[in-house]
Amino acid sequence: MRTSAVIDVISSRRRSLPRDRAGYPVRLHGRGLIATAVQCRDGVAPDRRSIRADALRRWTVADHGLHASVAHCGADAVVALHPSAPVGVDLQDSRPRPLALAWLGELVGLRGPCTIAQFAECEALIKASHLTKETFHGVRLPDAAPGWRLMHDGYWVHTDVRPDGSAVAVVTSEPLPLRCSVIDGSPRFEEAA
Repeated sequence: MRTSAVIDVISSRRRSLPRDRAGYPVRLHGRGLIATAVQCRDGVAPDRRSIRADALRRWTVADHGLHASVAHCGADAVVALHPSAPVGVDLQDSRPRPLALAWLGELVGLRGPCTIAQFAECEALIKASHLTKETFHGVRLPDAAPGWRLMHDGYWVHTDVRPDGSAVAVVTSEPLPLRCSVIDGSPRFEEAA
């Protein structure tokens, strides 16, 4: 088992989304995505019963001593694993959504719509903190810059805007170096059992 003071950010892209017997896309499940990421990180699968979410939907992996967060968008998924503090991760694709970006921009006090990166930062903050969409009003976002940036109420954010315009944001109260991994092919993320 690997132990180190880093936040692991493990990304995956499926070749295609799983489908049910009728051919409809099957929703990916957080527990299965987290289990696969932990197995890729540590080489040992966690006991799925040790993967739990609290009342605020913040994940922990008790038998590995980790805090976890998961996001997926289409065929892409990302899991963040933190060794000592709650963590939030969000992945947003670059598809147009002018109403949502304008609404969120107004909510956080911007002069116009927020960016895809800012959208991901807000979602990741909700996943890591005590905030909800209902209590989010008044949060102010930091200016875009590389590396960790102080975000809100002692939380830090690290954002990566990808060449395709999508964005991944990681939020935690305890910023550590990031170790990024990509799973492509085997082992693949699996659905919850």
